[in-house]
Amino acid sequence: MSSDTDRSTADPEPVLVPSSDPGLVPLIRVPRKQGDEVQLTTSIAAIASMDPRFAARLLRAVLEEAPRQASAERLLRVLPEELRYEAERPLPKMIDGWRGRIYLEFTGEDGFHVLVEAKIYALYAPGQLQGYLDASQCQGLVGLVRNRTFEEAEPEDERWVGSVRWADVLEKWMALEHVDPVVTTARRRLLGVAREQGDFGLMEFGHEDVLGWNRFTQGRETLLALLNDIYPAVREMIRQEWAAAYGETLGNPDSADTVGSRRTRDWNTQLFMRFDLPNAPGAGRFQVQFAGGREELLFTAEGRWGGDAQELTAQQKAQPDLVRISQSIAELGFTDQGAYYGDYWTRPHPASGWLKDTPPDTRAALIVLAREDFKDLLESGLFEALPTSAVPIEEADRAG
Repeated sequence: MSSDTDRSTADPEPVLVPSSDPGLVPLIRVPRKQGDEVQLTTSIAAIASMDPRFAARLLRAVLEEAPRQASAERLLRVLPEELRYEAERPLPKMIDGWRGRIYLEFTGEDGFHVLVEAKIYALYAPGQLQGYLDASQCQGLVGLVRNRTFEEAEPEDERWVGSVRWADVLEKWMALEHVDPVVTTARRRLLGVAREQGDFGLMEFGHEDVLGWNRFTQGRETLLALLNDIYPAVREMIRQEWAAAYGETLGNPDSADTVGSRRTRDWNTQLFMRFDLPNAPGAGRFQVQFAGGREELLFTAEGRWGGDAQELTAQQKAQPDLVRISQSIAELGFTDQGAYYGDYWTRPHPASGWLKDTPPDTRAALIVLAREDFKDLLESGLFEALPTSAVPIEEADRAG
């Protein structure tokens, strides 16, 4: 968008450089909060503040992608080679009774002053952008957003340069070299983790991602049919395994009749059915489900406690037997443990391991997985360690 003269001082065509220290990725992923605009921008500011030339190149990459070309060209022509860079600085004036904070602020020689309002999942508030312009003496304001929107919230002021998608500048930012090579590597890993978490919006897709939407209903109905088809076998398996483990010593002597409160449900990316167990009828202690929204479709046969609005209290979770059992089954692959519409203990099974060429073979593979998971949960003592009655979440909060 800028002239050839302007681009002569820009960085070369972006080339993604692999990290020489991939061990940084897990270290960054742990503290990194998905969707946290403040954390991301303050991290970028800390890096840019150590290298004024690097800060100027960051801003150049944004301005070169700005949709209001005339306003952007005006700023690019006077863009200094070095810039000071701050994040989260309060505006000098109040806006409708509150003091706004600018996410990114670039200042340089001859009064150069540009503001960047960074958004990830949030939208511009009505009057927010014009308020920033009215409360500052900046030469330009640009938005950095996950998804570009054209709304009445965008001002007509000539200093407004428009909204730029993170996805449009990410490769350029990744290619920039910081004065400190270690910081270059760490910054690239940070941006890579944020991209992996989806914070930068649509970066790439395959044809199957688009065409798959057209078959959403068919896929959902197929998975529901698979659940319904395996229900009798899973129900009978639970009866057999329970009887083999306990006979009539735990729960209702007519345990075969108390197993099988059948509920096939559809929660957005989850299709599942829950089964009662003899030691806690009506509680849905065992759940078989398909879980989507991941890199690969998962099948799980999991132990559970609680319903849609229930969870264990902190005191219940800290019981020594439950802590010990949770740790031991984690070593068996039940690594997905947590609280989401109830507490759960899950060993995930990606579709590549059970999806076969024919429905009978697929059903058989799912039944085998359900049996193996149920047996491991049963032998671990999890179902005995869980409370035998459900506690409404309001009472759980008071008890905790």
